[in-house]
Amino acid sequence: MKSTTSTFKLQPIYFLAGEDLYAIDEAITEIRNLENLKDLSEMDVEVFNSKNANLSEIIDSADEISFLTSNRLIIIKEFNKVFSQLKRKKNDLREKFISYIQNPSSFTYMIFVFPEKLPKDDKTTKELFDLLKQKNYLFEFNHLKGDALKKWIQDEFTKYNKFVDIDIASTIVELAGEERFNLKNEIDKIINYCTDKEKIELKDIIKIVAAGKEYSIFDLQKAISDKNAAKAMEISRHLIQFGTEPLVIITMLNKYFLTLLYLMELKNVEKDNTQLARKLEIHPYFLPEYLKALNNFNFDKLKQIFNFLLEADKGIKTSTMDKSTAITMLLAIIFEN
Repeated sequence: MKSTTSTFKLQPIYFLAGEDLYAIDEAITEIRNLENLKDLSEMDVEVFNSKNANLSEIIDSADEISFLTSNRLIIIKEFNKVFSQLKRKKNDLREKFISYIQNPSSFTYMIFVFPEKLPKDDKTTKELFDLLKQKNYLFEFNHLKGDALKKWIQDEFTKYNKFVDIDIASTIVELAGEERFNLKNEIDKIINYCTDKEKIELKDIIKIVAAGKEYSIFDLQKAISDKNAAKAMEISRHLIQFGTEPLVIITMLNKYFLTLLYLMELKNVEKDNTQLARKLEIHPYFLPEYLKALNNFNFDKLKQIFNFLLEADKGIKTSTMDKSTAITMLLAIIFEN
């Protein structure tokens, strides 16, 4: 059973910031289930986005007494796009916002959603964020990485009395990526499939997470380890055609080649394959494939690949390089003798 314990207390303002949209979405759900808010009707809840959010009017309405209900909830999404209006000092709207933060309504609760990292070096916004922190209204949610993400996966299974070890958690991340919305979807599928199993095994993960996918990033990695250039090209085109962002492919291959580089250093030191796989943060099942792939690359070749991966990452992000062309060029470098 899921825990109903909330990490939030009832307060007039919640400023939710950060890149982890899954955590922000969960936070909004928790807040809406707090006392005074959980029984609000849809008429008592107003949701705005950057296109229809007139901040001045919203603040005015927050102070207006409703004759229909004793409490109201206002949610402003994409507040990062509205926030630029508050940057300039000696700004009437900025002063109005500050005044409201210092003296909020006693019957209107407000959730500001700022879905990006807070700017650290912007002096024009420091005063605003410092005020929000001082009032304990500011909550930051940044992406879970590495062991923290795997621990979250294990905890999600524990809620349903299921167990996955750290290797299985790593494999789920490898197959589904690090975005928690996608991970939660895969976790739910696994739980629904393995209703009678307490311990989730590798064969369950591969069968369920990869189900319905003709090709995955794993298939691309296998084609690389097999030195099958034609197959690798076919798989990459299929992935892009069916919605995989080229930048995701770049990121996953960067991780793959970093693992090979680390394996190059460790294989002569660590003789126990289970420990070797754990240090590489991969499931022992996949270790033979990585060892096989390593035979195809020396240090100079890996260095050449990393240089292009960096160039492709920058090119795609700045739109100076066509995404599909970047993948084609990368594969050409990988398979070049």
